[in-house]
Amino acid sequence: RFYSRFFTLPRRPDPEPERIAMTNSVFNADQPLAITVETLRLYAYVGFFVTILIAVILTKLFSDKNLDDSLLKVVFGYNNICIYLDYAPANYVVPSLLAGVCMIFHAWNIAFWMRLRVDAQEDRISDKLYRWITRMKIFESISMIIFITSAAVSPEDDDGHDGTWDERMWIHTVPFLFLQLGLLSMAASSTLHGTYSGYWNRLGFPDWTIHLVYFYVISFALIILYKIPATLNSLTAAKLWDVSPSLNKFNHAVDIMFFLWAGVAPPLKTGYLLWFKGYKLDVIVLGITAKAKLAVSLRKSPDDGKDNKKYASIHMDDQKGETERIGTTRGTEHLGGSEAINGDHTI
Repeated sequence: RFYSRFFTLPRRPDPEPERIAMTNSVFNADQPLAITVETLRLYAYVGFFVTILIAVILTKLFSDKNLDDSLLKVVFGYNNICIYLDYAPANYVVPSLLAGVCMIFHAWNIAFWMRLRVDAQEDRISDKLYRWITRMKIFESISMIIFITSAAVSPEDDDGHDGTWDERMWIHTVPFLFLQLGLLSMAASSTLHGTYSGYWNRLGFPDWTIHLVYFYVISFALIILYKIPATLNSLTAAKLWDVSPSLNKFNHAVDIMFFLWAGVAPPLKTGYLLWFKGYKLDVIVLGITAKAKLAVSLRKSPDDGKDNKKYASIHMDDQKGETERIGTTRGTEHLGGSEAINGDHTI
């Protein structure tokens, strides 16, 4: 049985709610902080759509750019939703807004990884799968950071374009390709975790819905596997294959499918989970207590790394103080009685 000093995962509703006091407010420091992984993901997508809405309003009301004569349309044959992020005054504020959205996505990734780590330590997933999904979550966070460059670099000058493009178009577009791979990784990592950890079965989903999710991931992968080469072909002025007006229409249709798969389906799924399955979702509970006494003691420990670890462990065991209950893993089964937890360093 696993108990973590860093976090625990009770199930809602707690069968004995009086045993563990939790809060979802960061301003209440008297209780452990409860985080639902799916809530963070929904917040991230809401933040993204709010950013898009602000960009659309600023472009529609204050920009004199003729969007039908955009360089994006010259290069790719059509405009997509990103056109509203590219020109003043929208591009004055969009990078900062996307940075905030990126921070929420990072928080979701960290919370997802915490839940993943508990599943690995309780043998619900293999160590190999845990390592692979951990790498995927790192890549997803990196792709989000890189994507902000797309909003920071406009594809053309404020004075317009002459039908040609330079490195600015490449710098504007390539980070978006990384984002596409990161979003595909998000879909795949969530599917792998939900399937192999038994999470979706615990939520009560029938087998046919799991098959539907696999179809979603595979179709999403096919969309991106076509979209990335098509984008590179357009950037190289159709050096890979010729582009006709009918192919441009097909590319535009694929781009719309990408937006639906990447931007619409995930928040709809997350909203469904929170609304209809919220009482079954796992909650991460963070309770942090730190004192300088432990840090000072550790600095006085022997120089050898191995002895360091042993000394710290013995020292912490000898410093048991007031009992503190932080939570439990998936219910209250691990808190059958009072547990003495180090009052000087409980985290």
